[in-house]
Amino acid sequence: MRTHQLMKGLDFAKTTLVGTMAVCLLGQNLMKIAVFGSLGFNPLPWLPVVLAMMVTGFVGTWLGALLLGRLYEHRFRLLLKWAMKLIAVTLLVETLI
Repeated sequence: MRTHQLMKGLDFAKTTLVGTMAVCLLGQNLMKIAVFGSLGFNPLPWLPVVLAMMVTGFVGTWLGALLLGRLYEHRFRLLLKWAMKLIAVTLLVETLI
């Protein structure tokens, strides 16, 4: 099933879709922390990078919330569809190179 067909079938509003994806990514990141921690990864040398990622993540979330409130549902769907296509093409190109 294509992504846009799945999104149409679920018929989520843009805020519900974004919220669902955020919770899924949170779960994924918590699993990564657990796995890397159990393998003995020491995050202290990476602390500046982790802090920078936290700050940029917060700013990105804030800006995304502002943008989401101003986007019409149709425009959001169109941008999401094209972003997914761009990510797919990028992954394919990186795999082939």
